[in-house]
Amino acid sequence: MSDDNKIKDGVRENIKIISKEFLETINSNNKAIRIISHYDTDGITSAAIITSMLKKMNKIFWISIVPQLTDEVIDDIASNMDKFNSVMFLDLGSSKLKKLEGISGNIFVIDHHEINDEDKNKDTKVKLINPHLFHDKDQISAAGLCYLFAKELGYNNMLKLAIIGMIGDRLDKDLSSLTNELIMDAKNKDEIVIKKGPTIFSSTRPLHKALEFSSDIYIPGVTGSSTGTMKFLETLNIPVQENGNYRTLSDLKEDEISKLITSIILRRLKYGKDMDIIGNIYLVKIFNQVIDAREVSALINACGRLERADVALAFCLGDEKAKSEAQRVYNVYKHELIKGLNWANNDSNVIKNENYMIINAGTEIKASVIGVVCSIIASSGVMKVGSPIIGLAYNGDQVKVSARISGYKDGINLKKMLEKISKKIGIEIGGHEKAAGAIFHKRKENDFLELLQQELELETAIIKIK
Repeated sequence: MSDDNKIKDGVRENIKIISKEFLETINSNNKAIRIISHYDTDGITSAAIITSMLKKMNKIFWISIVPQLTDEVIDDIASNMDKFNSVMFLDLGSSKLKKLEGISGNIFVIDHHEINDEDKNKDTKVKLINPHLFHDKDQISAAGLCYLFAKELGYNNMLKLAIIGMIGDRLDKDLSSLTNELIMDAKNKDEIVIKKGPTIFSSTRPLHKALEFSSDIYIPGVTGSSTGTMKFLETLNIPVQENGNYRTLSDLKEDEISKLITSIILRRLKYGKDMDIIGNIYLVKIFNQVIDAREVSALINACGRLERADVALAFCLGDEKAKSEAQRVYNVYKHELIKGLNWANNDSNVIKNENYMIINAGTEIKASVIGVVCSIIASSGVMKVGSPIIGLAYNGDQVKVSARISGYKDGINLKKMLEKISKKIGIEIGGHEKAAGAIFHKRKENDFLELLQQELELETAIIKIK
């Protein structure tokens, strides 16, 4: 049996055991089930899958969507446990197992983030579903785990949300057999349609807007610029409209697509970027409309980050009233994102060398947007593959940190690097090897920046020696 299949079998057995314990727990009394989930696409789709399941089970639940699982959130839950049957943490919790053990009651965690080294082989009362129990690499999104969990309990009608969650966490870039199995299942059930093409922001929205807001493929002079986008298409002689309607990528003729792909590759190569722009495009049906899953993922993420997770959750659960409000929030978010990208792209605003980039934005970029700005830059080719990109932004009296690896390829283990800093100045951290984060009080900002640069210099020197 291959290692991949062993991991898959381990995850499935893990889900089988925990789902049985969950069913016994929630049937023990009629108290409400408390759900805490993360505010990004994967967290919100996870919450939608679990709440849909609980509604069908006629269970009472209380849900909160949070930007990060802080000690304050955990303490609040601990002080109110007498009101709840159990607490479920979705898309978070794995880095807080020690703290969660202090809660008196039934604790369930469904997560795919890294587990702290000291907690990996330790017995815990927390009922944990996490692929990192069996392997160091990401295997599946939290939404995928939640879908498999609900399916084990007999509820399997939210598969498209598992795919959207997977895309939201960029796990479509390097598919494990577990994730690929979900994709094939969704395809066979006509939940998704898969096409090959340039993975620009969305294949189903107007082409000029898809190029302007392209995040998976950063196009110099085009991404973030409406004027640059229109000039680019004009140079290629690709009409923006046809019969009075805006054209999408799906509307282009074969020769136009070929011309567009060639021009994007040439422009990226001119600026030293990679030429890998072709990938799977996943189309899903939402509200009887076929949409690129990247677009849906971005809309859900936007609502979560602009403190409208309630709208995103209702959207995921099929509430028609939430559709127009979600789109409105999404439009506001896109403009905040472009503003943040333009600020970060000014070299005078960042600390940058050949090995790493630090974006210390303060109030110039919203804390809710800094992570996405870092993700787009990580995809842009501005930095060599494997280089860390660290963003800092103020959120009241707190500093939010988002860390990404350029190209999402092997490089520094960002979570372990932040763990080293945390041991010295005590900050709250979480995340993965290639995408991690932290939060701390402003008074620790200078200490953090000093230690961050020391660690980056040390880690990049080690990589060079290797």
